[in-house]
Amino acid sequence: MQALRFLSCLLPLWVGAAVGLAPTCAQGEQARLTGCSDIHDRLGIGYSCCDAAIACEVCWCEPLPTFTAWADWVYIRRDQRGSDTLLLNDDLLPEFPSGALDFDYQSGIDTGLIYWCHANTGIEFRYFWVDDWSAAATVPNPGLLNLATVPPTGAFAANFAVDYRSELQTAEVNVRHRTGCITWLAGFRYAELNEELNLNGLAGQNVVASNSRFMVGNDLFGFQLGGDAALWEHGSFRLNALGKAGVYHNDASGSSRLNLGALPTTLGSGRDTARETAFLAELGVNGTMQLTRHVALRAGYRVLYVDGVATAGGLVQNTGNLTAGANQTPIALAADHSLLYHGANVGLEFTW
Repeated sequence: MQALRFLSCLLPLWVGAAVGLAPTCAQGEQARLTGCSDIHDRLGIGYSCCDAAIACEVCWCEPLPTFTAWADWVYIRRDQRGSDTLLLNDDLLPEFPSGALDFDYQSGIDTGLIYWCHANTGIEFRYFWVDDWSAAATVPNPGLLNLATVPPTGAFAANFAVDYRSELQTAEVNVRHRTGCITWLAGFRYAELNEELNLNGLAGQNVVASNSRFMVGNDLFGFQLGGDAALWEHGSFRLNALGKAGVYHNDASGSSRLNLGALPTTLGSGRDTARETAFLAELGVNGTMQLTRHVALRAGYRVLYVDGVATAGGLVQNTGNLTAGANQTPIALAADHSLLYHGANVGLEFTW
C-alpha cells in the first residue's frame, strides 16, 4: 500500500516536472515535498528520489489535515502614544508624567485551533493573553506634591510611590478561506483591557500615608477582516505574514478613589462609564520549520495597535478634586488613548 501511495505521488511529480506543473494527489489528499537530506532518517516518512529534472526531493501523499493547533509563548511590550501628567509640584506644574514609566516586556500565551471543514475553508478559534505589565517609580517630594486631577488634589508633603499595572486578553472566531497563497479571514473578536494606577503617599515623620487609586476597564466587541499570506517556502521551512483589522464598540468604565491614613478614610471617590468606537489592528510574521509530519516549530514577531481606549493614566486628569466625599467626585471618562503592543513569539504547531 505504501508503495502504491508513493508511486501515485511520484508519477505526477515526474510528469509535472517535465511540463512545468505542480504535483497533484488524489482528491482529499495533498502532496508534500521537501529537501531529501537525511529526511527519511529524521522523520521516518516519505521516500527519497533523485532526478535531474526535480533535483533531490522527498514526496508523499497524505490526507488533508482536519485540525491545525498551536501554542505560543509571547514576550510583548506595552507602549503608549503620548503621555499623561500624574503629579504636579507646589507650583502646579507637571512633576511626573506616565511616560516616565517603563513597562518593558511581559510573558503571555497565544493559542488557537483551526477546524478544516473543507480543503480550503476552516473555522479558527484563538485566545491571546498577557496578564500583568507593571511599572513602578518613586517620586521625591520637591516641597509639596499634588494629584494632577482637575482641579488638583493636594497638597501632600509625602514622597510618592507610583505603581501602574495593565493586562490585555483577546478571543476571536474567524472563518478562513484559502485562495492560492493567501488565506482570507473574517470574524468576530473580543478584547479586554484593564489597568490600575496607584499613587501612594508614603508615611513619614508627621506625614500621613495616602492611597490614590485609578482603575479602568475596556470591553471591545467587533468584527475584523484580514489575510494570512504565504511569502516563501523552501524544503520544510515556510514564511508567512498575517494582517487583520476591525472597528469595535468599546464599553469602558473607570473609577477613582483617595484614601487617607493607616485606617483608611475615603476622602473622595467617583466612577463613570463611556461608550466609544475603537479600532484594533494586528500585524505579524511567522517562520515555521516542519519537524515531523504532524509537528512544527514556529517563531515570529507581532504588532498590535488599539485606538479609542481608556487608560488609568489618562483617568487622572479626567477626575475632579478627590476631597469631595465618597461617590461625590465628578469623573468624565474619556476613551481617547492609543496603545501599541509588540514583541516575539515562539511555540509549536500541530496538524492531524
